[in-house]
Amino acid sequence: MFRCSIGRTFLSSLLVACVNLFAPLFLEAQNVSPALPSITEPTSVGQVLNAADVHMETAPFSDPNPGDGHFCSTWEIRTVPGGDLAWSATCVTGPEKIHAHFGDGTFVGAHVGRTELFPDSDYVLRVRHRDDSGDAATEWSAFAELAFSTAAATQLFPLEVDDIETVPTPTWVDDSGAPIILPTATTQPSLTIEQATGAALLEIR
Repeated sequence: MFRCSIGRTFLSSLLVACVNLFAPLFLEAQNVSPALPSITEPTSVGQVLNAADVHMETAPFSDPNPGDGHFCSTWEIRTVPGGDLAWSATCVTGPEKIHAHFGDGTFVGAHVGRTELFPDSDYVLRVRHRDDSGDAATEWSAFAELAFSTAAATQLFPLEVDDIETVPTPTWVDDSGAPIILPTATTQPSLTIEQATGAALLEIR
């Protein structure tokens, strides 16, 4: 009886030791979903935006699993109320993983064929990040959401830096498509597009 009791105690201790040794390795092998994306644009809930130009941006990808990278992102804009899908960009890669524009996706449903949202309407932006683990059950984060509204069609919005494309290089041409050559002068003439604050957005010399 005494030797049997020692044997059980030994086996119990051995089992506990094995669990303590291998449990961290087992847990490390389990993929955990990426963190909920943090939407940085639009900048606030209920912000009124240009229906033709909604800037969509998140903070950089974050994942609790060391070594997991950002594989892609899915962006959605849905109507409020109703939740009908108006625009989406599914599993986009490259810079669009954290910064998307309408040209990176497709208008669908009641918005099919359009190039902008309806004016004076309510919408919600949704975005989720996908890691590169390959684990279908956990590779996607939950959707982050932010509600916004579009302005009336008569409202004008100033240009922003994101509205200026650098590729291809901006050029100034006349009605026939021929480049406009500015004359040489002591003070070099130029065409400048500025923000309302006076900050330069684009300059062509």
